[in-house]
Amino acid sequence: MYYKLLKRYIKNSNLSLTEIANELNKLGFSKDKSYLSKLQNAKLTPPEEKLTRAIAKVTGGNVEELLWSAYIINAPERFRTPLQSISDQLFNLENKDLEGKRKIDVICMNQNKEDRSKIFSEFVRQTRLKNNLSIKCLAAKANVSHSYISQIENGKRGIPSIEIIRKLAEPLGVPVIQLIQLAGYIPSEENDWVEGTNLIRKANSLLSNEEKEKLLRIIDAFITLSTMRSI
Repeated sequence: MYYKLLKRYIKNSNLSLTEIANELNKLGFSKDKSYLSKLQNAKLTPPEEKLTRAIAKVTGGNVEELLWSAYIINAPERFRTPLQSISDQLFNLENKDLEGKRKIDVICMNQNKEDRSKIFSEFVRQTRLKNNLSIKCLAAKANVSHSYISQIENGKRGIPSIEIIRKLAEPLGVPVIQLIQLAGYIPSEENDWVEGTNLIRKANSLLSNEEKEKLLRIIDAFITLSTMRSI
């Protein structure tokens, strides 16, 4: 899927491989025509996330879709088929009526919304300080106003939207899934969430550390894609 997507993005961009390589160099990635040719012809494994994002941006492709397909290729072999099935279903939703699709709601399991907001705001503040970021610096990196960050940390904003959480995750150096869980955003069908939690616990006991890391990145990407279609 990754290589087919990449070829399609390159073709639809109407840019030559040399032109794409030049644009990537402007973004700080030292890549040439030969590299891109090998990549689109499946002679190289998908690159790291930042370069994948840059390639999608330069070619005008769907960043999240290209990232997701890269995660599938890099996932443990036994996960690839079910993940591909999930991917096909997810992206097919773009051409279907979304009415009746599972929505993501706020469900505070053990705390009320006010308590959850305090926990979230304190986590954001402590993580920001740990990373030596000022409020203005975090706001700039997340592309939100510094007053908004201040209100989040002071507990005056309550729990922010998933879109804001996605913007905060990268500059804070925290996986999106961790912030979403901390904020209390979980599937509205509680039983499904419990089942998912049990599955994650089982995976934690069976997978190697490397497999766990890959799986977390895949879950992170899947949540990002799902929330983009539910907001």
